[in-house]
Amino acid sequence: MKHFFKSFDFLTEKELDLIDSLSTKRVIKKGEYLTKEGDVANDVALIKSSILRLFYTNAAGEEITGCLAFDNEILSAYSSLITQLPSEENIQAVCNTEIAVLSKQQLDFLYENGSSWQ
Repeated sequence: MKHFFKSFDFLTEKELDLIDSLSTKRVIKKGEYLTKEGDVANDVALIKSSILRLFYTNAAGEEITGCLAFDNEILSAYSSLITQLPSEENIQAVCNTEIAVLSKQQLDFLYENGSSWQ
């Protein structure tokens, strides 16, 4: 995560080290979900390698892809993450995907402890 946020050029080295210490690495296997419709989103993911797909199901039962996210992109069901209400979106691994994750609790910690994160 440090490398990704360093590119924005507004965080101190100490702040960058903090985000690296808070993030955890995970692998989501092909077909598994980071967030599933009806669940509350609690994570923001930085894709280290591979692809995540964000989609929703319309009234006719069709899956509608909202976006595909690739290496070095961040993805979350943001509206659910912010409101802590059930998500209307799904985030699914297109293939085995390595991610670095920050939880809502860790994000709140960053917001409370540094104006740069806000």
